[in-house]
Amino acid sequence: MEEVNRALLALRAAVAAQWHKGAEKSFDESYLMVEELSFPTTTSNEVLSKRVQYTEGSYISNQTSSPFSGLALFQVTARLPKTVEPVSFYMSMESRSLDTSRTRQINLCQLLQRAHERKIPFINVVLGSSVIGPQRTRRSSGITAPFLAAATDAAKCVPTMSLIAGTGARGSNALLCGALRRVVLLDAPGCTYSVESSSRIAEGVPCKTLDGAHLSGAGDVYWRVKAEEEGFDRILSYLELVTSTDVGQTIENVDPIEREIKYVPGINHDPRWLCAGRPTLHGLEPGILDVGTFTEFRTGFAKAAVVGRGRLGGKPPY
Repeated sequence: MEEVNRALLALRAAVAAQWHKGAEKSFDESYLMVEELSFPTTTSNEVLSKRVQYTEGSYISNQTSSPFSGLALFQVTARLPKTVEPVSFYMSMESRSLDTSRTRQINLCQLLQRAHERKIPFINVVLGSSVIGPQRTRRSSGITAPFLAAATDAAKCVPTMSLIAGTGARGSNALLCGALRRVVLLDAPGCTYSVESSSRIAEGVPCKTLDGAHLSGAGDVYWRVKAEEEGFDRILSYLELVTSTDVGQTIENVDPIEREIKYVPGINHDPRWLCAGRPTLHGLEPGILDVGTFTEFRTGFAKAAVVGRGRLGGKPPY
């Protein structure tokens, strides 16, 4: 319960921080709405929602009926200073160590399917997985094929990310993180991401721990952050670039679209320089995109392949 409350407070702090960074308006509690979701049955995607209120520095009060135990499901709507419409996403928070129950997986399938159908981003937050607990195999934990299929299908159609803020992700948590591909990992002692090859899960072989270099090499989008608030800030910054609006908001930019592209690629060049500009002893030689707006998603994946997003003339990419 306390872990989920701490994560929700970190999310609130990340939204507030974006408004404090030079916005004309200050943060207001109405800019962040958190609704706890529950599924009455495992046979229908019908969902019940209940508003979670922020009171006296906490999302937990004496009137809180749900203890946020095990798996907590939410729908979050956040108004950010740089977006036309509020950013809305589904979010799952795992606060119990290696909870691999069938009901949990069905509930996750239901939420992933709703995200897929409604084209709403899905965020998976891992809070309490233990790296010293017994490793369960696919056979003993009951990990179902529909669970992995739902995660894979959702990742193909909507933005999906995982924030590993506990000691680590193992078991079905690691499989979900692997299926969602984009991973934000807290830079803290004992925080790891362990995943097994899908073809060998049932054999009960030990999992392998993937660090940043291995994650990038495996094709995962990978970031490492210092704190949970920074992790949510990274997630929000990503989601504001993939907003569901037909035309993203044009913001005032000090780097006009008419300016000259000073960087000219040579024989030996980093393709990132063409996007973000080339740093030199005499300053930055600007590239194609607005200065300071390019964010790379697969750092270290390949020197000749660059994947990222940025702004051009103040406009976000479509």
